[in-house]
This record gives sequence, C-alpha cells and structure tokens, in this order.
Amino acid sequence: MKIKHKLKTLPKYFDKIVSGSKTFEVRRDDRPFTEGDSLSKTTFQKCFISHGKAVDIRQSGF
Repeated sequence: MKIKHKLKTLPKYFDKIVSGSKTFEVRRDDRPFTEGDSLSKTTFQKCFISHGKAVDIRQSGF
C-alpha cells in the first residue's frame, strides 16, 4: 500500500531543498517508508512555549 508521508523541516534546511543545494536528508527510521511512497515537506518555525501557551507558529508547504 502506497503512503503519502508529510515531514516537517526547519526553514534553513527547507530553503536549501527548494534551491536544489540539499539533495538528501538522513533521518531516524521512524516511518514505514517503502518503494513507491510519496513524500511532501513542510517548513515551520519553532514553537516557543510561554506560561503553557504556544506562541508564534508559522508553516508553509512544499
């Protein structure tokens, strides 16, 4: 069964992926990747917690 994986990447790495200067990534084997699966990347800003509240979350897609 083919799966569409959605992965988050920090902006400094995401920008390099988009520009083509970063062509691979080493990640922990925590997903069941198999041949034929698709992959989408999303960039995000780190979320800072202040007094139990999430502050400044921004996302964009690739």
